[in-house]
Amino acid sequence: MKKGINGLCRICTRNCNDEYCEMGNDSYGNNSLRYMNDCEDFVLKEQDDENEDSLNNNNSLKNNKVMDKDLIFLRNADGSDLKVLVDYLTKTKDGENRFTEKLTMTENYKKYYPDQLQLMAEDIAEELQLYGGNTFMNILRGHGVEYRELLIDVCKKMDVNFNSKASVEMIEYNLLQKILLDSLDNMSTEDMKKLLDEMNIPNQGFGKQAFIAALQMAIKRGGFSSYKMAVIVANAVSRALLGRGLTIASNAALTRWLSIFSGPIGWTVTAIWTAIDIAGPAYRVTIPAVVQVAYMRIKMNSETGDTTNDECED
Repeated sequence: MKKGINGLCRICTRNCNDEYCEMGNDSYGNNSLRYMNDCEDFVLKEQDDENEDSLNNNNSLKNNKVMDKDLIFLRNADGSDLKVLVDYLTKTKDGENRFTEKLTMTENYKKYYPDQLQLMAEDIAEELQLYGGNTFMNILRGHGVEYRELLIDVCKKMDVNFNSKASVEMIEYNLLQKILLDSLDNMSTEDMKKLLDEMNIPNQGFGKQAFIAALQMAIKRGGFSSYKMAVIVANAVSRALLGRGLTIASNAALTRWLSIFSGPIGWTVTAIWTAIDIAGPAYRVTIPAVVQVAYMRIKMNSETGDTTNDECED
């Protein structure tokens, strides 16, 4: 018979000894063999329960995705904006599923696409991060790269001028500004002049180069708020790649700007792809996806009153 603390039987918890237990009676004259069997079963069951709980906790830790801090806001993003992001991750320009994507095969995608995408925000973030990493390294790590690393990689490929120590929001702002400024080269002289007039930008010179210089100066000085710039760029990319614009409520002036920039920005992104596609076809996914994430973050900040990123970084 096993003994516990202070001489008490570990199983029947009575102050008995081996002799009484072997006889089947404890010091109180009760059948301790019955107690022993009953209590032994209880002890064994208690140990099994503890082992099962430990196993479940370990499995929970493995299955519970730790979401990138820079993508947590996706849980509260607008559903229509998330759908654009998911479509970038899973579909080609022709509407076919991407060969490398895994998101559409998940149970969450089948349950929540397209109307409850906030409930699969972790899966969306994970898929995006996998596109940012090398396949072999993803397998070794068990996950993709951090969003910040993915964002910086996109910015380097697109020759964006940014401070690597800056916040994610500021780096995203610089990316959007770069795309907007690059698109000016693809804009017609007529549209450029129309834009200058609508923005009340003085222009002393004549011709396209003078117009471009005036617009560049105005944009860098804050001619567009961060929200307007994000809407213009993200909407143009969505139209070019998915054949549909964003679901937005806009004023008349912004609607005209969206129309003017739509084609030029689409051509700019396509040209970027053409230049880097051979070296990295994943940029067909990461460039528009990062643009969409940047837009959604700025949109959410504008709705919550956070306008700290309205000015660009020199």
